[in-house]
Amino acid sequence: MKLWYDLETYSTVELRTAGAYVYSLDCEVMLIAYAFDDGPVKVHDLTEDARLPANLVRALRDPSVTVGAHNTQFDRWVTKHSLGFDIPPERWEDTMVQAYVHSLPGALDLLCDLFKLTDAESKNKSGRELIQLFCKPRPVNHKLRRATRETHPKEWQEFIDYAGSDITSMRLLARRMPRWNLAVTRDDWVLDQKINDRGVAIDRELCRAALREATAGKNQ
Repeated sequence: MKLWYDLETYSTVELRTAGAYVYSLDCEVMLIAYAFDDGPVKVHDLTEDARLPANLVRALRDPSVTVGAHNTQFDRWVTKHSLGFDIPPERWEDTMVQAYVHSLPGALDLLCDLFKLTDAESKNKSGRELIQLFCKPRPVNHKLRRATRETHPKEWQEFIDYAGSDITSMRLLARRMPRWNLAVTRDDWVLDQKINDRGVAIDRELCRAALREATAGKNQ
């Protein structure tokens, strides 16, 4: 069985600046969009019901279930740190990686255009504005610092629809994109994920000492 899976999150941490790992340590999962194999797409609103659906919990825990997502490193780290499910890289399949290893663009919206998905099949075009609205704090000059389901009910429903559209798009793209390079790159990708998870050992005291010496040298 394959679980198609996508998360929408909120955090005060800037993702582009901090990186996915740091972001995943301090974010809130708001929506989980998912589908099993060719089944219907569902979106669970955690801001309304903090309990995960039982069938989703079973799938996340089941080592025989493959998890399909776009840019899996983000979803994998958030799933581990925010939801408590540590799913190893071997269980994931990444449609962004599938695109990259065949010299295709990685962005989901560009792939939808390239493979001529219909409007009903494509990533929701209003997604960028909805992410800016719900996934980040409002600008400091705004009295309302966070937009929510309660403050923007119409836009929130559009956000739920947007989350579901990502599942529809990635599932179709996974079928239409070539797969011939995946077999020869799969092991390298899994190893790369494990290296990124482990990180690099750094002698912090040595770094601090080097900075002190460099600063002292500049002040002489």
